[in-house]
Amino acid sequence: MRNGIVFGALGFALLFCALGAPAAQNASGDAYSDAQIALFRTPHLDNIEQPGTLEYEYRREAGPDESFVDTVAMTVTEISPDGGKNVAFEYLTGPNRRPFGAVMGFRGNPLVMVFLEDDLRRMMERFGGGGVYMRNRIRHAFYERGRTQPVTFNLNGRKVPGTQITITPFVGDKNRERLGEYEHKVYEFVVSSEVPGGIFQMRSTVPSLSAAGKPLVQDTLTYRGSRS
Repeated sequence: MRNGIVFGALGFALLFCALGAPAAQNASGDAYSDAQIALFRTPHLDNIEQPGTLEYEYRREAGPDESFVDTVAMTVTEISPDGGKNVAFEYLTGPNRRPFGAVMGFRGNPLVMVFLEDDLRRMMERFGGGGVYMRNRIRHAFYERGRTQPVTFNLNGRKVPGTQITITPFVGDKNRERLGEYEHKVYEFVVSSEVPGGIFQMRSTVPSLSAAGKPLVQDTLTYRGSRS
């Protein structure tokens, strides 16, 4: 299935339809937002010219019983003549491992979708369902509330330019009483053509209203290097 995903009926796959194609409008006929273009309409994998593996650090901060540091690997297994990439994942290891299947023909970086799906699974485990509703809130936030700004970050000892995309999909949600502190959950993505695969960092943060300066939960995925 081209530009699709084979590990379940993921609503986030809609974010990637024809990813990287020169289209000015989304499926609703509206112009894409800057956030959508920066994260989903940019062919981040175009700077990958040979099969190989991109490596990331995953850091979860959620109290002494749930915190851990692990690894994520995304392997480009094949490159088609039109530039599309076939991609496989090793998302976390050991007891933390999350099984995700391979995807075919991507030019955008599908790790964004995997990160969001894993994040959603964790929310569903906490709140007992509501996956379709939460997916829709996140999707709509990229169009309605997505903010972009230029940033610089350290990559292998040098400062490089990038773009940060930020969304807060649940602020003011009709279910905010049930969500509690999760109403204020923030998603941040840093992208740059200087990084192989285009994605430098992805982070979701639930700020704590009772512990100033320390998040209740924070999950961060950061690019660490690549190998052939």
